[in-house]
Amino acid sequence: YRPGGDGGSASPSLRVFFEVMGFWTPEYVEKKLDQFGSVADDVELLVAVDESLGVGEEIEALDHRVVTFSGRVRVKDVVDALGEYESDLVAAAAAELPDELVPDDDVIDLDALAAERGVSVDALDSVSFPEHERVGRTLIRPDVLEALDAEI
Repeated sequence: YRPGGDGGSASPSLRVFFEVMGFWTPEYVEKKLDQFGSVADDVELLVAVDESLGVGEEIEALDHRVVTFSGRVRVKDVVDALGEYESDLVAAAAAELPDELVPDDDVIDLDALAAERGVSVDALDSVSFPEHERVGRTLIRPDVLEALDAEI
């Protein structure tokens, strides 16, 4: 998963596997916990755990995220958990960006600039653009704005 990226850059990427632990025998739960402990370092595991199993804390102790449920897994809970991963990725991508950027274009859409950099638009929030004005989701050089103002 690469929020806002095109998959072709060196920005942080993430693989998240999702597992649902519902009604399982104690033996199978133990086997799964052992497997969760050996997940590759480049993979995150999000586990939806039936509250009746009582193993949510054990899974979190293995450094995996947990969504608990009773009866049904709520999609909103899964989306919220995935949002936490995205927030982490955006923060990591933003930390790699310089404090200032000076795009070559006189006018550039933030989506295009983010794609060029392999980051999400949100990662650009902490960057300043000293030679451009931000107008909505577009960066425009002041002389272009002045020319437009003169025409209007």
